[in-house]
Amino acid sequence: MKDRKLDILEASCRVVARCGVRGLRVEEVAREAGVSVALIYYYFQNREDLLRRVLEHANARASAYTQAAASGRGARAQIAEIVLREIQDDPVVVENVAVWSEIGASAMFEPALREPLGVSVGLWVASIEQLIAGAQAEGAVAASVDAAAAAARLAALIDGLSTRWLTGSLSTEAARGLLAGALALELGGETAPADRGCAPAAGG
Repeated sequence: MKDRKLDILEASCRVVARCGVRGLRVEEVAREAGVSVALIYYYFQNREDLLRRVLEHANARASAYTQAAASGRGARAQIAEIVLREIQDDPVVVENVAVWSEIGASAMFEPALREPLGVSVGLWVASIEQLIAGAQAEGAVAASVDAAAAAARLAALIDGLSTRWLTGSLSTEAARGLLAGALALELGGETAPADRGCAPAAGG
């Protein structure tokens, strides 16, 4: 049996990635998902509620493709895998980055988006901080590293590089190389780009 709510969220992500937050119209989502407008309002209170759920859905998708890649590894290796997999030539990742970028930019003009975006960013930074602390406990990262500050800087760098990558001013290879270098600087030692078959994008 089809999950109509999931279909609507997936369609909404595609519409945001293609048309932007300002281009998100309930009628457009209904066409994209192949459902009625009434069904969208059955699952979501209004456009604002739909956007909140889209952000949550993008976060859940990201958790799936980053956590699965990092399972069974030491904490430091997990950090590298999770961070580097935020930039890769996979359609779901590209779409997710577009959704986050659009919602982030739109939050400047739509205050209702700021709270859910802040929660999302806070959880993302906290997850990196927790992994850094885990790597410190394993002795893979020096105890002198400020885990909270390093996590905040890495998250901000990912945001900035993702935008440049998404717009084609940085290739996938170049963006991932910069991230690997930043990881080495933040955590100490060397962190290789560790490509997993991700072909470079045009540009850069």
